[in-house]
Amino acid sequence: MLPLSVAALALLAGALQLAAIYFYYTALDRGRGLRRTLPAILASAATFGLVNVLQKVVFNRTNFVTGYVFFTAGTFAAAMALLLHPSWRKQILRSAHAASHAIAHSTLRIEWPMVWVRS
Repeated sequence: MLPLSVAALALLAGALQLAAIYFYYTALDRGRGLRRTLPAILASAATFGLVNVLQKVVFNRTNFVTGYVFFTAGTFAAAMALLLHPSWRKQILRSAHAASHAIAHSTLRIEWPMVWVRS
């Protein structure tokens, strides 16, 4: 049986991965100077590092499959928690709708040698 502390670490690591991805994409925001981007870069690097350490601890204490399942469950729970706040939910669903609309109306094909070509 999986100890509660190991499950909690795996769930925490999964949730922190979502935060690290947020910091990463914040750092990629264009049109910002290094002074405004550097804190997001450092937060992303530190959070990804913490996630890797927590994953290693979990994988040392349990088998890979169990650790991975709990890690993924933590990421899923954190993503679903983002939908609890009404204004965040509207923003997420609005951007998802816009992205699916853009994908549906674009003509993107793959040509050899595996290059994306927009026609």
